[in-house]
Amino acid sequence: TIAPNNLITITVEFRPTSMGKKTSQAVVTAGGSTATIALEGSGAQQKPCDIKADPQALAFGSVPAASGPHTRPLRLWNFGTDDCVVQTVAMKAGSSPAYSVTTFTAQIVSGAYRDVTVTFNPLTGGAHNGTVTIGYFGGGPAATAEATVTGYGGSPQLCVAPAELDFGTVTAGGTA
Repeated sequence: TIAPNNLITITVEFRPTSMGKKTSQAVVTAGGSTATIALEGSGAQQKPCDIKADPQALAFGSVPAASGPHTRPLRLWNFGTDDCVVQTVAMKAGSSPAYSVTTFTAQIVSGAYRDVTVTFNPLTGGAHNGTVTIGYFGGGPAATAEATVTGYGGSPQLCVAPAELDFGTVTAGGTA
């Protein structure tokens, strides 16, 4: 049920069972009205070794600058049919120096994952962007996967409240 002047979000997934272009539609009915959404996608052959980062966009939000390191996990999934060897995990050249990532060399079997830790430690205020690059191989040529990272270092600010303070009349030698 959707209340008047409200909205809901629905999730539509695409899981092809064969290769090639697929089309369909999603039909939503509410309150006597119907909406149709055209759906399209292509099924592709599964790769022998296929590493994907989850999430592909890792957001740290706003954190106070110079407040110490903040960490988030980045999950590396092997969606391929064969085992993959992760050779490198690093921040891509040009990424903000506020980011670092745990590095390792490991095998990830088909259908499994391995977590790495991305650390955000902004020493200055402002936007900080970067890219985590994952180098891997197995069952085919070497390949790379990437995930973007974003965060904002907030500048520490002094806030005083209230802006005024009236003590009224105080007898000399007294305290207010």
